[in-house]
Formats: sequence, C-alpha cells, structure tokens
Amino acid sequence: VTNSFVMQEKYGPLYENSVFSPGRLARAAFERLIDESVQPIPELAGIPSPRLGYAGVLSNRIDWPLVEALVEAEPDWQFVLVGPVTHERLVANIRNKPNVHLPGPVPQEAVPSAVKASLKLATKA
Repeated sequence: VTNSFVMQEKYGPLYENSVFSPGRLARAAFERLIDESVQPIPELAGIPSPRLGYAGVLSNRIDWPLVEALVEAEPDWQFVLVGPVTHERLVANIRNKPNVHLPGPVPQEAVPSAVKASLKLATKA
C-alpha cells in the first residue's frame, strides 16, 4: 500500500498486489470546523496572532526554503506547523526560531481543532 502516486507509478508494476490509497482526512472531520462546539486545541491557544498554519506530514514535499524565507521575513507572524516531521534536517533551520511552533502530530480527530485554533486566532481583529 502506498499513498504516493509517484511511488505507485514507480514501484506498483513491480508488485502485483500493490494498492494506491491517497492520504486524506475524512470530509466529515473538516465539516466540524463550522461547529461552534468544537474548541481549538488548548496548546495552540496561547500562540499570538497573526498565524500561518499547516496541518499534515512535514516532509520534503514542502518548499522549505520558502518557509525559511517567510519565517525570516515576517518575524511578527507565527508559523504553526502541526504534524509529524519525516526528517529532522527539514526543520533544523527553523526549529529554534521564536515565531515557529512545531507541536508535533495530533490524532486525526483532533486536526479540525488544531486548524480551528489557527483560523480563529488568525482572523481576530
């Protein structure tokens, strides 16, 4: 089983039982974002605004030079990157920056609360 189309294209023909299953979060989970009863994750509530958030696997698919440039260019923005880090070297240049927050992975059912925290605080006047 692979969740990467590129990997499936490359290695799928070599394994007759290979299956492509794209990674995704259930739509119902994100429909919870508009539910007023869903509360933001408390660990994120203390991070000041404005925020730029991301929830997902922190891998080499992200344009890390761009993230690093934004972190440096916008010291008043808070960068909240929620998810597992595939290789520590990817975040090594930003991990200790005061405006970067790497809370790590959250359970799938908590992702809407993590995103809601980012959105709610980022849009406050």
